[in-house]
Amino acid sequence: MYIEVMNRMENAIDNVYDIIPAVKPQIAFYEMYGLEGLKAFKETCEYAKQKDMIVIVDSKREEYLFL
Repeated sequence: MYIEVMNRMENAIDNVYDIIPAVKPQIAFYEMYGLEGLKAFKETCEYAKQKDMIVIVDSKREEYLFL
């Protein structure tokens, strides 16, 4: 599963790094794959940084609406 996730993320980054300045990987997506997913998360962030992208981690668990 690790290889599939990394291939998917690297492909996505390769397709946009020259037209957008940042990526916002969602940690929950990676966490569902356990330790391999967390390794893929780390390497996804590092790969984006190699492409000179800003990495913003989406790590919230819930959204709230206060009226």
